[in-house]
Amino acid sequence: MRMGRKITSAVLFFLAGGVFLTPSLSAQDPEKSACHLFLDFDFAITLEVVADGSQVTPILNLIAFSGGSWEISASDLKILNDKGRYAVDPRFSIDTGDSAQPYVTTYLRIEGGDFLGCDLVGDFKDYKEPKLVRIKIGNERFSLAPVDPDAFEKVLDSLDRLDLKDPDLVSAFEKLDLPFLGSRDSVDE
Repeated sequence: MRMGRKITSAVLFFLAGGVFLTPSLSAQDPEKSACHLFLDFDFAITLEVVADGSQVTPILNLIAFSGGSWEISASDLKILNDKGRYAVDPRFSIDTGDSAQPYVTTYLRIEGGDFLGCDLVGDFKDYKEPKLVRIKIGNERFSLAPVDPDAFEKVLDSLDRLDLKDPDLVSAFEKLDLPFLGSRDSVDE
């Protein structure tokens, strides 16, 4: 299930810069949610928290549409719970094809045109519905918008219908009513 979500989320990322707001995503966003999105023409980022009994696993997906190269460390990812605590020492777990032996690291590198999908490893039992999700990529900080899970699924379904080879992606986004979500700002280093 996680791999399918990663692939679907990858498509979700590609819609990035649509300036079209899905009504169910605009004015009624929850304060906290298991689903968070950032979409624009440079990057697409999703974080979805999946709970299976006592196991809580955030799934992070990134797509870089613009040219460049970025390094991301685990300390660049901030996940805040409703008790005001940030997740401590998250690590990135990358599928190697053998579910018993994922590649676990504290560092990722993404190039323009690349897609990265990974589970987060750490103590996330108090983070089923994060209040805030941010990630620093290069000299910018991306704030993911919390989204209602049903609306999140609706966006994913729309993304599944997106033709990534369509030369007029703006029209494709518009036809599918895909949202522009989240915010970004510069970080002084």
